[in-house]
Amino acid sequence: MQLPAEFQQLETLAPALISRATQWFSSNREARTMIQERPGLIPVQVTGDGRVLWADVGEYVFTEWKFRNSVAAAAAGEDVVAFSTDVDLLMEEALAVESLPPAGFIFQVSRCGSTLLARSLARSLDNCVINEASPLHEGLWRVVTDGWREDAALTDAHVTLLRNLIGCLGRRRSAAQRRLFVKFRSWNVVFMRAIRRAFPDVPALFIYRDPAEVLVSALAREPFGYSRLKGTPASAYILGITAEESAAMDGLSFHAAMNAAYMIAAMRQGDAPITFVNYEQLRRETLGELLAAAFGYTPSREQLILMRDQFEFYSKDEQESTRFASDRARKRLLITPAVLRVVERDLARLYEAAERVSPNFRLYG
Repeated sequence: MQLPAEFQQLETLAPALISRATQWFSSNREARTMIQERPGLIPVQVTGDGRVLWADVGEYVFTEWKFRNSVAAAAAGEDVVAFSTDVDLLMEEALAVESLPPAGFIFQVSRCGSTLLARSLARSLDNCVINEASPLHEGLWRVVTDGWREDAALTDAHVTLLRNLIGCLGRRRSAAQRRLFVKFRSWNVVFMRAIRRAFPDVPALFIYRDPAEVLVSALAREPFGYSRLKGTPASAYILGITAEESAAMDGLSFHAAMNAAYMIAAMRQGDAPITFVNYEQLRRETLGELLAAAFGYTPSREQLILMRDQFEFYSKDEQESTRFASDRARKRLLITPAVLRVVERDLARLYEAAERVSPNFRLYG
């Protein structure tokens, strides 16, 4: 079974997990029994050939900035229970697990503070936060779109697949957990309509940022996975072009086109329960008001203090050894005439339109 490039990184971090999961193929009947007996069993990947890899992460609290990091930490032992199944197991209505109610979905344009928000939420033991889960990456959508050939207008089986997949990711693995938050990868926003069909009543937040700042950040340090997407059927699907056209794009044009696709997808949601927020409004002092406005979630005073503490640290430093310092001024200095031209051509009007979307959280404008 061929594993996606991103999952090979997890293979390096937790080789015993991957070895067990790929070598032990379970029947659906056997898997159902194990899943119901072990609340720590969750899907850790959906592969493009229709397999789901499962691992028992126990009661491990996911606080790392990426799902794969949390899985590697939780399932690092040599005796971890892990296996694989056909994806059709997740299409069974009868796959009943005790899942946390989804309290909110976080969509984003990349380099916009979404990791900060997710890790803030994860500081409360009441919350289970799934941060860019590997099972929600290319493998899943390759299955749903029949190899990137069809629009992701979900069949009933695909709706069940999405509900079960997110339900299994958000299993109640400890008595303290009360609710589930899911932060999606940036390009997952193009599938928001499909996700909304599976979860029509779950409130969502879309985080965006001044596109010039997003572009200079991406060019300085490319987001993980972009180089893998460029020139593939996945990027062709996202951008509405051919894979060859995607491959021929220079880095600046590719990042701008992806950012435009995210903005357009988010603004096509009609009357869906989604709140827009500009990165500029994502602040320590606004956190409580933002959670209430976007998700109807009001944490206790003690929990909110814990969550606000995350704003003191660089969000991708899991050891919290790096204090946060704004780099906006430095980013502004990196904005070249070429970046400004691309922003004006492809993104400025979309950014201005996002600023006018209602509801848009702008408590401290």
